[in-house]
Amino acid sequence: MIRNVARFNTLFATLRRLLIGFFCLQCLASCSATGPLFSDAGPVPVDKGRVYVYRPDLWAMGVVRALISVDGTPTFELDNNGYSVLDLTPGAHVFVHTWGKKFYTTDVVTGKPVTVTVDVKAGQTKYVILRSQANSRLTDFSPTPTMRTQYSWQISEIANSIGQEEIAKTHYQAPLPAVVGTK
Repeated sequence: MIRNVARFNTLFATLRRLLIGFFCLQCLASCSATGPLFSDAGPVPVDKGRVYVYRPDLWAMGVVRALISVDGTPTFELDNNGYSVLDLTPGAHVFVHTWGKKFYTTDVVTGKPVTVTVDVKAGQTKYVILRSQANSRLTDFSPTPTMRTQYSWQISEIANSIGQEEIAKTHYQAPLPAVVGTK
């Protein structure tokens, strides 16, 4: 019995060290956007609508770059705490988010695109947010505890009042070069 308790304590201590190390590595490696802090892009052209896309500073999936396409065209690569802006012709536009590939991502993560359709109106501004979260819990205590983490994410249009407040804390990242001026 004492041997089993000692073994459990040793395994739990090892697991704890690994989790702490992973957390520290995650904090150090979290790729946050480093461009200039948010500033308004100026007046919206009368024949276009403006869409700001942003990713608040969140821990979950923070080290993985977010890939966002608009109407089937790769448009943005957003790091954690980043934003970008695009002027679009009026009408419905489909924003699709996928995660970039890293050595530790799998098709479970990269193969799950999420979408939102934004109805763009001339002269108006819209905000689209990418949120992610992680829920972790210890399970399967026999013979050793196991940490299970479930990640989730969504891309959605958000109220202008909330978008204006949240985007103020993010950093600019330019749209992909092939996109600038084409929509």
